[in-house]
Amino acid sequence: MPAEDLHAVTAAFRLGAVHAQRFLPEGLISLNWQLTADRGVFALKQIKDAPLPLARRNLRAVTALAAVGLPALQPLETVTGDIVAESGSRGYCLSWWITGQHLHGTDLSPAQARDVGTVLGHLHQGLNQASMQTWLPGSDTDAAATVPHPGQAVATADQFLAQITSLPKPRPWDLAIAETLRRRKELLRTHAHQHPRGGHPSGPSGWTHGDFHALNLIWNHDQVTGIVDWNRIAVRPLSEEVVRSASLLFSYHNGEIDLDRVAAFTAGYEAVIPLHDADLTDAANRRWWKLMCDYRYLDLHYTQGDTSCDRLIEPAARLLEWWTRHLHEVRAAFTTRARLRSAIAR
Repeated sequence: MPAEDLHAVTAAFRLGAVHAQRFLPEGLISLNWQLTADRGVFALKQIKDAPLPLARRNLRAVTALAAVGLPALQPLETVTGDIVAESGSRGYCLSWWITGQHLHGTDLSPAQARDVGTVLGHLHQGLNQASMQTWLPGSDTDAAATVPHPGQAVATADQFLAQITSLPKPRPWDLAIAETLRRRKELLRTHAHQHPRGGHPSGPSGWTHGDFHALNLIWNHDQVTGIVDWNRIAVRPLSEEVVRSASLLFSYHNGEIDLDRVAAFTAGYEAVIPLHDADLTDAANRRWWKLMCDYRYLDLHYTQGDTSCDRLIEPAARLLEWWTRHLHEVRAAFTTRARLRSAIAR
């Protein structure tokens, strides 16, 4: 962290002298530190994936969620009552440090998987209650979603392949990415007829967290005691966040998804907010197709020169390929029958 930024942060939040700062490498885009200062121990985040006015709105919403007892990591205010401290063009937010750990979903018991689903359900309830409209306006309209056409996705793969071919000295990593792209093109051609139709997902929409996964959940004593990283709050289909979160939480390194834990997670969510099987099936289809057509990490690397997400490219490809081989089983994991079977197993 630049020295002038640290000075601006400590002055804005009246932290006193800083005795230690420890960079936290787990984050993917935003930068995070643990600060130990005269005033206490804090979690500091540099906001990089949202415009600062949007970050301020979202952080005010987080404050409201914490006030009603949800495990949202409440941001602190500066001496001027702001919720973001600025240094030049950079913005920072601060919260008290809480003790805990990140647990991957595959390390959770089925009961814990169900509990995490319940946490997400209560979070959606909190985000969409009337009292939140001070910061998040009513979400009466359905969320629209663009469905990429198979031909467009193939053309994008070809663009990246051409870019790799034009490199003077492609590294082994580049050649591995090229092979991944060729497999992606084959999947797109084979499954082109299965791409979701229509721009309006099934089921209710509302305000959602946007990035509910293991690195944004802090556990302590078998409970989620902190939820962090609120920059992606937006109106989405509720079932979309259920499916996305389940696929991120309960996937193994080889791409396999633990479908029993998915069913338990979904059952926990539905104990708070019931959803129809058709809504969850539609969300699963759309999530699978979005993975099929997603090149954002390659765009970061080859277009923007940002290598921060390089390590996510191959795992995402393995997840897509496993999901494609088990389409019917994944859809079934979100059905009422699977949730009932999960409940009986408990």
